[in-house]
Amino acid sequence: MSLEPLMGKLFVKPLGLDDEKTSKGGIILTADPKIYIEGIIEAVGPGVFAPDGKRVDPEVKVGDKIIYPHLNSQKIEYYGEDIYQISERDVVAVDHTWTETEKVYNEAIEEFRKSKEKK
Repeated sequence: MSLEPLMGKLFVKPLGLDDEKTSKGGIILTADPKIYIEGIIEAVGPGVFAPDGKRVDPEVKVGDKIIYPHLNSQKIEYYGEDIYQISERDVVAVDHTWTETEKVYNEAIEEFRKSKEKK
């Protein structure tokens, strides 16, 4: 990803989030009713500064599967791709059951998707 977050910000790809749903009456619902959702970290900022002026390194890394409050995320459209930005302090938990195999599989799927878009 060529876009890099600043300070303690993260770019997250949500898992299982539908951006738009339509009610039976035809009303477009833009927010998913889930309070907490899972996501994969796509990019991590360099960290925040402590009161003594030293930079505090982020506790999460690219590829981590996290749980975070959906309503605290901000959607950014960047070259037709939806990116969600959150603060590191909003991360509720890191899912350590996320295996290396799943990471490699998802990276391969993402590379395939990008190669199809270039054509």
